[in-house]
Amino acid sequence: MYSLTKKTADLPNPQEATCSDHGKLLELFCETCDTVICSHCSVRNHKHHEYDLIADSYTKHCQKLRECLLPVEGKKEALKKVLSALAEREEKEF
Repeated sequence: MYSLTKKTADLPNPQEATCSDHGKLLELFCETCDTVICSHCSVRNHKHHEYDLIADSYTKHCQKLRECLLPVEGKKEALKKVLSALAEREEKEF
């Protein structure tokens, strides 16, 4: 996902990003290489790679990130409770 952001970050309109090799619209994300590609790239340089439409890949990666963040959210809430308890304790002592 990093390379998608990196490759389109400097463009005025990322929806119209084109392949530097073929001049075609970058509409696919190669999971194998972790990079955006055009339809020509998919047939030539990424022939046997796993790739998907950028929008579909984005949705899939967002879901994976949400799943990874669930345990973190639980720990975050537990830490908030600990901090709150410590703050109460500190107030009582002073």
